Amino acid sequence: MARDEEAVFTGEGVDRRKSGYYSTPEIVTDYISDRLISLNPSGRHLLDPCIGKGEMVFPFLEKEIEVDGLDVIKHSNHEKVNFEKRDFLSYYSNRKKELTSKNYISDKYDYYVANPPYKSHKSGYIKSNKARLENIFPYVGSLNIY
Repeated sequence: MARDEEAVFTGEGVDRRKSGYYSTPEIVTDYISDRLISLNPSGRHLLDPCIGKGEMVFPFLEKEIEVDGLDVIKHSNHEKVNFEKRDFLSYYSNRKKELTSKNYISDKYDYYVANPPYKSHKSGYIKSNKARLENIFPYVGSLNIY
């Protein structure tokens, strides 16, 4: 069984256990895109803060919606995406610090989609960033950020 193995690699050599990357099935991405577009048919901009290989955004790209994607790993499927190799939690933290007391982050995006990395006991990210994450996300703490 895969749970006993130290590493589970994608075809690109990325360790799924360490990165938390798992693909999103097409039936899910189709449902989410259809539902979001039906709620906001005039939307033109989308952010996927943990884009992975981009499965979540493919249906939006087909409808000529502009996509910005962030991720800590640059996969090979980002030709049509405004991709930035960046940790979303750091991006969010910096945006939050720019705000005055009770304002909300305001971006150009009409849609937000995400299939965030899955927490893994193999990844030390949560443990090594616990205090920072609890400060950024006081209502959910560090254990429920995904």
